[in-house]
Amino acid sequence: ESTNARIPFINSAHSLVKTYGFDGLDLAWQFPKNKAKKVHSGIGKLWKGFKKIFSGDFVVDEKAEEHKEEFTSLVRELKNALRPDGYLLGLSVLPNVNSSRKFYIILCIFHISNLFFEIFFTVFYDVPAIVNNLDYVNLHAYDFHTPERNPEVADYPAPIYELNERNPEANINFQTQYWLNNHCPATKINVAIAAYGRAWKMTKDSGLTGVPPVLETDGVAPGGTQTQKPGLLSWPEV
Repeated sequence: ESTNARIPFINSAHSLVKTYGFDGLDLAWQFPKNKAKKVHSGIGKLWKGFKKIFSGDFVVDEKAEEHKEEFTSLVRELKNALRPDGYLLGLSVLPNVNSSRKFYIILCIFHISNLFFEIFFTVFYDVPAIVNNLDYVNLHAYDFHTPERNPEVADYPAPIYELNERNPEANINFQTQYWLNNHCPATKINVAIAAYGRAWKMTKDSGLTGVPPVLETDGVAPGGTQTQKPGLLSWPEV
């Protein structure tokens, strides 16, 4: 938003913190959600990468650069308003709002080993520009895969490390290293973990290996006796 739109929000947030005696404010900003990734074979990856070049379906947010700059301004101005009173400002990086995205460009369709050139670019967070105005960063490093987002493929919701070169950014280690590599002090990073389980409904075509990714699933499984929420199991139920 413009400066004129940010000022009322900043003033009201500051007033709220001060009125109720809070220690500060935590931003859990809602950005456009990334599309759920599917598990593809080698040929499938090639074809999908080829389509992306011409279809442009990899675009998460056409105004991503503009929104990134505006968010940087919001963080800076909000911290400037809170700093005189010693209030904290934190940022919660929500699941599936990736700090970076990986896209592929076909280089040579005749040599499979050189098919893709990886390009990383920041979508929403300019980490070096905002980190000095943040007291902490909560990395919600879970729910990379859920039955709602990935109804046809069951996979680990919160793997610690990359698994077999699939979805290389969808793991706790990548998310943490991304912020560290972009000059965020380790002392500011809180890694959030989920004490619950995600459940998919299997079909006769899913197979019985039990080792993700499990293909041919049919969306969310019935809720647990305690949670009563489809696709979600509490820690005791797990």
